[in-house]
Amino acid sequence: VSRPSSACPTSAAERVEAIPPVSTDDPSIPPLIVCGALNMDLITVCGDHVIGEGQLKSKVSGNDFSTAAGGKGLNQSMAAALLLKKLREMSIKASARLPTIRLIGAVGKDGNGAALREELASAGVDTELLFEDSKHPTGVANIMNIPEEGSSHGVDTRMMVNVDGANKSLWQKHVMDAFAHLSDKHGVDGLRGGVLCLQCELELQTNLAALERAQAYGLTTVMRPGGTMMEDMLGESVEYLSLIDVFCAQDDEMIKLARVIEQKKPAWDEAKLAGYKNKMMQCVQCGYGGADGDQNTGQGIQREDWCKKLVALATAGGAIARLGVHYTIALLMKNSTAYGGFGGCVVVSRHRLSQVPLPAEWSDHNWRCHLYPTPDGDERMLVLETQPLHKTIDTTGSADAFIGPLALQLTSSVRDVFGLSNQIVNRLPLACALASLSLRHLGASTAYKETYVNSTETPKKIVNGPFLDVDRLSLIHI
Repeated sequence: VSRPSSACPTSAAERVEAIPPVSTDDPSIPPLIVCGALNMDLITVCGDHVIGEGQLKSKVSGNDFSTAAGGKGLNQSMAAALLLKKLREMSIKASARLPTIRLIGAVGKDGNGAALREELASAGVDTELLFEDSKHPTGVANIMNIPEEGSSHGVDTRMMVNVDGANKSLWQKHVMDAFAHLSDKHGVDGLRGGVLCLQCELELQTNLAALERAQAYGLTTVMRPGGTMMEDMLGESVEYLSLIDVFCAQDDEMIKLARVIEQKKPAWDEAKLAGYKNKMMQCVQCGYGGADGDQNTGQGIQREDWCKKLVALATAGGAIARLGVHYTIALLMKNSTAYGGFGGCVVVSRHRLSQVPLPAEWSDHNWRCHLYPTPDGDERMLVLETQPLHKTIDTTGSADAFIGPLALQLTSSVRDVFGLSNQIVNRLPLACALASLSLRHLGASTAYKETYVNSTETPKKIVNGPFLDVDRLSLIHI
């Protein structure tokens, strides 16, 4: 795939300088590389009466304020690194050869940038490829929440203002230089078996450069889209999707993007889709006890509406998969009231999938797994429905809490050390559980630290209890 050229402005290249490394690692082990944005989140919880839908006032009163490390790049790298750190502490395989988490990103030469670097280092993320921009401040996200009544949520995000700052200074030249450095460090074939995570918060050409480098070096690629970045990428060429191995998006984002793809390359005719919809309704009925069974799914959604949603996700995932993506994963987050903030995931593949092995006790918590057809064939879609393991406080960063651990499990060294199969579906329960656990605290990075470091709750704590088998990297009974 040829990529349109986009020169890196000389001024940006001159003002960006590398930060010294903060960790050591084994260069013979393929790494998990995250390329993405870093922000300092400024989180305000307002009174429940001061901001209505679409309404702002010149002055409002706040009930609480906190700061937290954020940005999708930072979130994913921290979620993966904290899990890796906990495994090294708890597993009998602690001395095994496990990967280093490396972050490619940019921060300003300011207090927020220093705080983010310190946060990453304490989590075990290697920041050798984190760049410092002396002309722009570290990215900031102003997040305004109000208490949400009548649901399991603690807060409802009513407004978010992102200031990109130094994130916009990360150009494709820096990505190319970073991969050249990694190639020198790990050797010509030393990156093969590693994983690259990308998100939507960097410039389009920066992400395209990273995808092409990843393909050249044999890394598995995981993309989380959002905003208009994927639409812009498809505006360049739909063939860019063939550079992505795992495409992971929120359910509404997945459906929206599929509509853009359908306008360019229609996947199925109306007659085939009509037949598929009828087949899916029968499958949904059988999956939930037949026509006389409960009319609601495990998510508390009417079967007919659930069937429509699955059809939309199957056709969306199938349309994306037809363009070369190996797996599409839709995170069930759109209907936050029904899902409790995170409701599991829907995986669509070009090939047949297998059932996810779940301990029997998890069905008591409304965790269940079903295989469904797509328009391309039987058992091409797997639906893993989950329920929150605790009261939901904040959904910020829950998607990244899923993607980081999933990407870590996709690295060849973790696969080999823990004896994981090549099927991606076997990595989903752990990722879903960690995303669910992240909902119980305000702020993404705070939630991750509480999940992995400070967890004392039983029986739902992440380690030191009957929740995670740290020697097999799998869920057990609770």
